[in-house]
Amino acid sequence: MSFGSIQAMITSLKNNQRNRQSPFDNTNPQGIGEVKNTGFPERDTTPEQRQAWQTRFKKERQRKDMIMWTVGVTFLGILVGIVCYLT
Repeated sequence: MSFGSIQAMITSLKNNQRNRQSPFDNTNPQGIGEVKNTGFPERDTTPEQRQAWQTRFKKERQRKDMIMWTVGVTFLGILVGIVCYLT
């Protein structure tokens, strides 16, 4: 790579630079304090709803973990059985 191609890449990166903003940034660039519409629905939830979601997600995660452990142990058992049979 010559110096010219490196300089061209740097120039290209500088020219393509832009100000990026997160959709979660709640203030406008002028600092007036106006809230932007992020497009995400906002809804207040009660503590009971959050607790219900947590318990549901915990049960789903436990179920998935149990399935993975069962499949893993079964696979290892079959693998050990095949190795013992062949030896």
